[in-house]
Amino acid sequence: MAYAGSTLATACSSSSGGGSSTNLPIRIGVLLPYSGIYAALGDSITAGLEMYLDEIGNQAGGRNIKIVAEDTEMKPDIAQQKGAQTD
Repeated sequence: MAYAGSTLATACSSSSGGGSSTNLPIRIGVLLPYSGIYAALGDSITAGLEMYLDEIGNQAGGRNIKIVAEDTEMKPDIAQQKGAQTD
């Protein structure tokens, strides 16, 4: 699969352990180029996402939202590796 140049938005929550997962933030993984010729595109898309999250109070369902941004370097193998690490 090629992930370069696309965003991966996944709400990741932990359901293991004895504690409640409702206190944990919702993590949204964003895989975009933040270096090289397309860095401005990655920055612009991330800024747009951050503006939207600011408008909604950085919360969903009473939980805080955290963006986890990773640089794909426009290389599908790096994007795939970083996407697998967001679990």
